[in-house]
Amino acid sequence: MRLPRLFSDGMVLQQRLPIPVWGWSAPNQAIRVTLAGHGADTVANARGMWMVKLPSLAAEPYLGQALDLVVQGDATATIHDVTIGEVWLCSGQSNMEWPLACSADAGRHLAAAEIADLRLFTVARAGATSPQDDVQEDACWSRSDAESAARFSAVAWHFGVELQRALKVPIGLIHSSWAGTPAESWMSRAALNCDHATRPILDRVPASLPKADSPAYAKQLATWEAKARHQDPGNTGVRKKWHLSSFDDDGWSVMELPQPWQRAGLASEGAVWFRRTVDLPAEWQDQALELSLGPIDHFDTVYVNGERIGGIEPEVADPRMVPRCYHIPATAVTKRTLTLAIRVFNRGGVGGFTGAADLMWLRPEHSAKKTAKRKPATAKKSKAAAKEVALAGAWRYGVELALDPHAAVPPPPLHTTHHHVPATLNNAMIQPLVPYAMRGVIWYQGENNVERAEQYRTLLSALIRDWRLAWGQGEFPFGIVQLAGFGAQPTEPGASTWAELREAQALAGEINRVGMVTAIDVGDVHDIHPRDKHTVGTRLAAWARATVHQQAVPWTGPRFNTMTVAGNEAHLTFTASALRTRDGKSPRAFAIAGRDRRFVWAETKLTGTTVTLRHPQIATPVAVRYAWADHPDVNLVDDSDLPALPFRTDDWPLSTAGQR
Repeated sequence: MRLPRLFSDGMVLQQRLPIPVWGWSAPNQAIRVTLAGHGADTVANARGMWMVKLPSLAAEPYLGQALDLVVQGDATATIHDVTIGEVWLCSGQSNMEWPLACSADAGRHLAAAEIADLRLFTVARAGATSPQDDVQEDACWSRSDAESAARFSAVAWHFGVELQRALKVPIGLIHSSWAGTPAESWMSRAALNCDHATRPILDRVPASLPKADSPAYAKQLATWEAKARHQDPGNTGVRKKWHLSSFDDDGWSVMELPQPWQRAGLASEGAVWFRRTVDLPAEWQDQALELSLGPIDHFDTVYVNGERIGGIEPEVADPRMVPRCYHIPATAVTKRTLTLAIRVFNRGGVGGFTGAADLMWLRPEHSAKKTAKRKPATAKKSKAAAKEVALAGAWRYGVELALDPHAAVPPPPLHTTHHHVPATLNNAMIQPLVPYAMRGVIWYQGENNVERAEQYRTLLSALIRDWRLAWGQGEFPFGIVQLAGFGAQPTEPGASTWAELREAQALAGEINRVGMVTAIDVGDVHDIHPRDKHTVGTRLAAWARATVHQQAVPWTGPRFNTMTVAGNEAHLTFTASALRTRDGKSPRAFAIAGRDRRFVWAETKLTGTTVTLRHPQIATPVAVRYAWADHPDVNLVDDSDLPALPFRTDDWPLSTAGQR
């Protein structure tokens, strides 16, 4: 007898809904399932498949209890430590997948990550050409602690923490996401095929694709990587003796870490070395140490006193999401100082140390298992009593190899189960979860669809219908994160594919039991992955608390209500009890246009809940747009500090119209 991997020790079952339990056994085998004194019986079909539905249970009678789910057939399977509570599916692309350990204030959050009633389940990355009956091996439930939370979705974890704190019942989070994926990969072929707006997505996939492990695909991939990603030509810094303690780096510049080196003014990609000499407490001499550097983008080689102690090479699938932690042997700790020399190679995009300051530290290795209870290092600690030396701060750096950023990156070659092929992720990472009872879904995705933003209006609503139909639970709640800002903030108003995608997300938010929270104010100029995941997760939790559990909490910012024109002024009202700006200045990011449809930045005045716009060159305003840019500079909020939602008053053609 076999059960899906979702049914494992520590699982959370959805309260107040019938509980499906399914699996496989010998054909025609009698099956009995019991939980908390409730039972259900069935007989496996001719293929050995079976399913029962246990009655719905409330969480409250079982709080603090570890239940057993028992399945009896040709063998007996017992699932231990089962709880009843709220279950949510958390899906999307990289900003949903981004782990807690690689996010802002990671050390502080990991120190508080031990939460017995927050259970985590991650679906491994996989693609398939047809619907699968189970997820990949090694998937299992785990209680939230410093180790499990570190590698779990940061947005999902913050969402779960806030929800558990508010509802005081067990929370189960099923995380199924993959960086760099378009929405169509998460949908069934049937859903894509039933609408003329999405059918071209299927039509453009070649009729014949190579398999992932074929020589033909290996050749295509190598050709693409040579064009799309910088290749490391080799470590020339070692030949220059940059790794040695004796090297004189006084002529090098200084950079505050952690931060991407683009933020510090280095525009190039390629290889950069970072060096720092650390004074150690006397009692650390001849002890093995643990070195934590947080995540690094992309690859690193770490030297201590001239000896290589570790690194991450290109074989690692997604090094951006891997916090670096290295062992320094006692044989290297023979003096009161250590010289750290770190070579970082960036193959494209953001480069350097991209994690939280409180994840950069050095400490004796015997204290490594105390992570969950440790306090972040502070500069006020005396070195003599230090249990940890903070490494955030000034480092010297030298550029070994400066490479120009790629102007345009071509799309990768496809294989039969590639994560860009329509339906592949639905087949391997969503279908195996059906029909596990859950409260709803949170969804953070869209960056890979911005060039087809108009189509996304149809695509996202079709995905929601597709999943609701698959689960058969009716219109379960579906929470959307509106994309954060990315890139340089505009000097003049103009077209924006990101703004058009956000509008598509807002339109989906009008579907019954669908909600949208915005991340418009937490963007990053240099990085498409803003590190503030706490704000996003807590806003999603506020949406769920307010709309699903009817708790009186604010969850959405001011929404545009009406526009009236009087002379050369446009008067905008918003659905908010109060408006203000975070910096006390006039509202920004408002653009105004006349009959010529040419937008210019508006002069603005805030009075109560009305924003008045004008421009000396526009006699009669015709249209207004707010936060209509890839990365708008916004400051308008309500009295709960929630940002106003982007909008436009016109219905003029979009720049992505017709892109399929």
